[in-house]
Amino acid sequence: MTERFDFVSELRHADAAIAALGPPPRLGAQIRARLERERTSVTWPFFAIPFAAIAALFVAVSAEPPRSPDVARFTPATCAPASPAPTLSLEPGCSVQLIDPRMKLIALDLTELRRTSEGFVVNVGRVEFNAELTATPFTVYVATRRLEAIAARFEVDGDTVHVHAGRVVVHDGHGGSADLAAGDALSWAEPEKWSNERIEAEVRRTTQLRVDGDYERAVELLEQLLASPIGEDRAAVLSYERASLLETRLGAHERACAQFEKHRARFGRDRYAAAVDAALERCP
Repeated sequence: MTERFDFVSELRHADAAIAALGPPPRLGAQIRARLERERTSVTWPFFAIPFAAIAALFVAVSAEPPRSPDVARFTPATCAPASPAPTLSLEPGCSVQLIDPRMKLIALDLTELRRTSEGFVVNVGRVEFNAELTATPFTVYVATRRLEAIAARFEVDGDTVHVHAGRVVVHDGHGGSADLAAGDALSWAEPEKWSNERIEAEVRRTTQLRVDGDYERAVELLEQLLASPIGEDRAAVLSYERASLLETRLGAHERACAQFEKHRARFGRDRYAAAVDAALERCP
């Protein structure tokens, strides 16, 4: 007499084997519910094996070790390597989306950069960092400077940084720092040695730009003059003039506040002290 196949016993045996695999709770509940529905079905012994394989796969995937914090988690966008790596070499125009912190990198020139546990290191090239959508501060090392960025979009090029949005604090490694806002730029290269004739010509050009109403170009030229060896007395005049143009002519209050702060840090209690005090009181 042929021994009758005990479906209930086999079903319980398969259920116990699956439970021993330790699948995620949600998956285990789904499996047991399916077992209960199929309790009287002759097809159940054949379903138990594939379900067990699926459960084992989920356990294996969930056991994947976490990434090391010093490895860049790059999600390639264009021209990037197919897998995450701590170092990237990008052709001009290539971009990369980062997962953590949330930002986008765009190579504006042939670029090589590296991510470490302390921040990003730009070895070569000109690159734009766009992290306007995150409030997580991050650090960029370029040349001899350390940049602390907050919700910022900015580009670095050798020994120069240009801020387009947000805030970037540039540390010189000797205790000094510069707080840059949108529209500000800073270069720590050796200033060009302008002749007195060149300086006089550029100052006259600034005056003409103001007469023509081209205040934005006047502000840019004043910034170049302030980075040149023009003497501290003349620099104080041009520094205050630049801050005033930003505030009264361009309505760029954030940039104006940053310029007033730089004026105070560089020239202290000079002849513009009272006006600078009043301006800084208007700043947020």
